[in-house]
Amino acid sequence: MNKTPHFKHAPRIPLLVLFAMLAIASSASTAAATSGGLPPALGTPCGHASGASWQFHGQTGTQYNVAGLPRAVCAIALKSVGQLTKQRPRSGALGAQTLVGPNGFRCASSGINLAHAGFCGNGAKHFLWAPRLK
Repeated sequence: MNKTPHFKHAPRIPLLVLFAMLAIASSASTAAATSGGLPPALGTPCGHASGASWQFHGQTGTQYNVAGLPRAVCAIALKSVGQLTKQRPRSGALGAQTLVGPNGFRCASSGINLAHAGFCGNGAKHFLWAPRLK
């Protein structure tokens, strides 16, 4: 019997990532996110990480907001996001937006050429990132 996990809802993942990206990007600071900028199910703010250059609605930068659940995932997330933002999505377990993430995590991008926003999950553990907007 094949025990490889299957993602029945893989087509919904890019939509989840897009929602998460908008929620994180709209939080200008960790303080704003803590005060209610992020729905609790998306995680708690981990902080900011440097990554690939991004451009979004006339803004540019290299800083990303990162959130994770549970809080212990933040250490992995903050180390991984820089490398994840520099990847080009490819076909894989999560469809055409699959990224190579940290051990044990399955990752997907929002669908932009580079992974400027995305999501990684491992069972109940997950983290996400999006450009840090002003």
